Amino acid sequence: MTKTKKVKIKNFLSNKKHRLWLVLFLILVTALIVFWRRGQNKQGEFTEYQVVRQDISQTLVLSGTLDAKERVYLNFLAGGKLVYLGAKEGDWVKKWQTIATIDYRDLQKNLEKNLNFYENRRLDWDAQLEEDKDQVLDDDEQRARKQNQNLLENTVLDVEIISVGVSNRAMTAPFAGVLLTVPTPVTGVTLSPTDFFELVNPQTLLLRAEVDEIDFSLLNLGQKANLIFDSYPGESIESEISFIALKSTVGSTGTVFKLELPMSDIEDLTKYRIGMNADVEIELVKKTNVLVIPLEAINNQQGQTIVRVKDQSSREYKERVIELGLESDEAAEVLTGLEEGDIILIES
Repeated sequence: MTKTKKVKIKNFLSNKKHRLWLVLFLILVTALIVFWRRGQNKQGEFTEYQVVRQDISQTLVLSGTLDAKERVYLNFLAGGKLVYLGAKEGDWVKKWQTIATIDYRDLQKNLEKNLNFYENRRLDWDAQLEEDKDQVLDDDEQRARKQNQNLLENTVLDVEIISVGVSNRAMTAPFAGVLLTVPTPVTGVTLSPTDFFELVNPQTLLLRAEVDEIDFSLLNLGQKANLIFDSYPGESIESEISFIALKSTVGSTGTVFKLELPMSDIEDLTKYRIGMNADVEIELVKKTNVLVIPLEAINNQQGQTIVRVKDQSSREYKERVIELGLESDEAAEVLTGLEEGDIILIES
């Protein structure tokens, strides 16, 4: 560059008006570039889709929890000192196998003690009846008499409870299964009536779910379903509705009806555990070999359902009114307005 040109550029930049025009020019160029890139991105938000025939189904998705048909909580009615433990948590027990035994000697002594207490109460009661014979009792005396009668009846109940505890000092399994819960791993511990042993038969596993009363009429016994556990989202287990409650209950969403879906192919707790959560996908309606398009391709304008279809001659996209049939969460059946092989525009 010659010295004369350098001087001219320097003089051009030193002029405030020239510098202002240069800044405006740069801003204009930058804006044009931004708008051009946005236009390119906007074109890339749409893709072409060829209309084809396929199957479509409408499903109802519910939430469920894994449980078992045969599941019980066993306890000693009167409690007592644990002297024998025949199985620990996770062990398989046979039907009628003894799970645990408590020391009945303490119960026997308590039974004798309560029998003596009952006898004393009975004697006092008989004496009071004899004393009050042919007498008119005032309100206070009648209340005192009623209280004594209640105390006598309570002693009878105490004797009966301890008697049941003595006769049921050995706990046996009502069915074969796995012990899920054991209150203590060792003997010598005194159990209370609230301590329990939990037994479950894994060969009777099922999924318990609830259906809202709004969707109740859509379900029937024997209806097929797929169970997808949260722990194994890529796997599906086939099942069917085996039970629908005759009476409603109140759930988190309002009035619901309980459902049961058996898992007949699962017979142990190696992979699936009690309490696991799962989705229940129940197929309500299914159509095969029909025209199906994605929901993203559909636009609603003034009460009409419209898609943009590619014209094969002009290669341009034109709006066309269509009629829909069965809809799923992702696609819809086309009854009229499109033919197999048509190219439509959908949002990416």
